[in-house]
Amino acid sequence: MLDMNILNKAKNILATKILSSKGFAVREFLVVLSIICIFSAIGAMGLMEFKKKACITIVRYDLKKLFEAEQIYYGNYDTFKGSAGDVISNDPTISSTFKLDGFSPSINTSITITEEDPFTAVGRNEGIKLIFTYNLETNTLTER
Repeated sequence: MLDMNILNKAKNILATKILSSKGFAVREFLVVLSIICIFSAIGAMGLMEFKKKACITIVRYDLKKLFEAEQIYYGNYDTFKGSAGDVISNDPTISSTFKLDGFSPSINTSITITEEDPFTAVGRNEGIKLIFTYNLETNTLTER
C-alpha cells in the first residue's frame, strides 16, 4: 500500500506547479485558434462537396425511377402520364401537378417534364439541377 504522506506530497507538488504556471500567452492562443479555423474551413468545404454529390445521386435515382414508372404506364395505356410542364414533387415549396402510381420523389426533390418526344425531364434537389432524356425505343437514360 502506498503511504498517504507520499500521496499528499505528490498532490501538493502538482497543485503548486499548476498554480504557478503562467498559462498561454495571447499570441499562442491566437495561433491555436487560427489553426482550428483553417481545419474547420477545410472540413466544411469537403462536406459541401459530399452533400452536392449526394444530391446528384438522389436526383439521378429519382429520374430513373420516374422513367421506369412512366414506361410501365406507357406500356399499359400507350401514352405517358405526365406531359410537358407537369411537375411531380416531394418538396414542400413546390406543388405537384400530377401523381404517378408507384412513384414518389425523394424528400426536397422535384421533377419537371420538359418534353414529350423524346421524353425529357429536369430533376432538382436543393439547388442541384440535372437534365435527363429517356429514349423509349432503346430504353436508355442519358444526361444532357
